[in-house]
Amino acid sequence: TTLLSIFKTLGWHVEAIHVNYHLRDEDSNKDQEHIELFCKKNDIPFHLKSIDLGQQLKEKKGNLQEEARKVRYDFFETFIQQSEDNYIILGHHIDDQIETFLMHLARKSGIMGMSCMLPLNNQYARPFLTIKKDDIISFAKSQRIEWREDVTNQTNKYTRNILRNILIPKLR
Repeated sequence: TTLLSIFKTLGWHVEAIHVNYHLRDEDSNKDQEHIELFCKKNDIPFHLKSIDLGQQLKEKKGNLQEEARKVRYDFFETFIQQSEDNYIILGHHIDDQIETFLMHLARKSGIMGMSCMLPLNNQYARPFLTIKKDDIISFAKSQRIEWREDVTNQTNKYTRNILRNILIPKLR
């Protein structure tokens, strides 16, 4: 919502793209409702992909994180293909970049993998990539921008969360 708010304030034409995987029961629906209401209040077109990813994985197996990413980026591509002027603006920040770097380091991804996410990669842009999550939160609070935090970020079920919640704080 912070990213949408900034671009809307700058006078850019923005549209919101949201994927509801229905993985977190009512929390998934609350996230969707939050962004839909935000878009309605701010006259921002809203696009939704709703998929029961848990059920899909039961039927065809696969890695949850990889499948979620594939669904999300396939949905993004439908908008990119509509015009060469369309960009997908993503909210990744430097904390995400650090986590990605450490994941790639652990996987021995090589020099290309270690370069991590690019600020601009074709029609994907990440304007927050050099900004700390805490600074984004401070800005959002100062501007009274409401957001929802994914509660699963606090669990250590996934490698990224172990890095986020245990390893990186210890390194700091």
